Parts: sequence; C-alpha cells; structure tokens
Amino acid sequence: MADGVRTPNLPAASNAAAFLVNEDTGGGVLVTRALPANAVKTAAGLGNVDNTSDTSKPVSTAQAAAIGAAVAAGVAGNVVQVVNASTGAVATTTSLIPYDDTAPQISEGAEVLTAAITPKSATNILRIDVSLQLSPSVQSGVIVALFKDAGANALAAGVSQAPAGSNTQLTISCFVAAGSTAVQTFRVRMGMVSAGTLTLNGSGGARRFGGVSASTISIVEIRG
Repeated sequence: MADGVRTPNLPAASNAAAFLVNEDTGGGVLVTRALPANAVKTAAGLGNVDNTSDTSKPVSTAQAAAIGAAVAAGVAGNVVQVVNASTGAVATTTSLIPYDDTAPQISEGAEVLTAAITPKSATNILRIDVSLQLSPSVQSGVIVALFKDAGANALAAGVSQAPAGSNTQLTISCFVAAGSTAVQTFRVRMGMVSAGTLTLNGSGGARRFGGVSASTISIVEIRG
C-alpha cells in the first residue's frame, strides 16, 4: 500500500475482469476491485443471459397470433405457385382463325398446348404466358389464342405476319382472376389467316432443332 491506497488482488485469469470498481472502505481510503464477468451477471440476475439460443427464445401469445395470421394471409403480390407445360413435338394445321374485330373462337384453329392449375384462393390472380414457335407454308398472318376450359371466346390473342417458310416466335400474356379454387384448364390454339399449312416447332411440316425449340405455357398464381 502506498499513500494510503491499497493495491487490490486481481482475480485469476479464468475470471477475466468485466468491471473495475472503487470501494470506499472508510477513512478516505479507496480500494479498486476487479469484478469478474460471472460475478457481475450473477449479481444482476443475468446468470443465464447467454444460455438461451435465438430459436429457443419465447414470444408472447399476442406475437405468436400475429405471426400466424401474417403467414396465413401472405403478402399481396407474392407468387403462390407456378405451373408450366411445354412441347417440342411438331404439329400442323390448315385451320384458319379470322383476322377481324371479333374474339377468336374455341372452334377456330387447332389446339396445340394445355395446362391446368388449381388455385389456392379465389381472390388470387393468374398470369398466363404463352410462347409458340410457328412457321407458315405461305406468307400469312399467324394467330395464337388462349382459352379457359370450354369458354367460347378467347381470353387473349396475338398475330404476327410471317413470310412463307419463315420461323417466328409469337408470345401472348394475360391476367385473369382465379375466381374459384376449382381446377382450371387453359388451352392454346393456333391458326393462319390465309389458306395454307401452319407448322408448330418446325418448318414445312418437319421438326427443327431436335425438339429443343419448344412451345410453352406458364401459369403463375399471384396472391391478391
């Protein structure tokens, strides 16, 4: 001890100090003591503060209910499910689809691709994307139309002008309300405007690229 100040005995290395405290022992003498980390935690009632993993920490009943409701409801705009279908097989048709100001009919052209989906909620939205690889035997407009179940009128349609023997990729997209949770089948039909033969996934009635030049339909269910 020097000048009335006592030098404290520091704790062993295994009890590494967390805090240094000054204690007035009376008579104006201050003693500096090092408190080990475990002693501070115990004194503060925090002995188990580092022993509970994040996954084991509890939540209140109100928090659990709020989390459950949020998970069940989901977030509007999130993708709920995706259904895809494709074909690389060659197909042909001589059926026509009129290029006029009426909706294409399910009796026009030829059906070449379908996909079915069972919506998770009637309030969700369905986005349907279609892409067909087409080649006409004569210069003509080529038309792709999308239908739902046995509905007579097309939900969406597109047209492209193509030279004879050329290959064109024609795509269409549309959004529809799910409306129910019953299975729904979407049908893709193709046809020419002028008389001739329209080939899917090839040219002149023959397949091209070994089937990897495929036509596709994708249905994405989006939470409403």
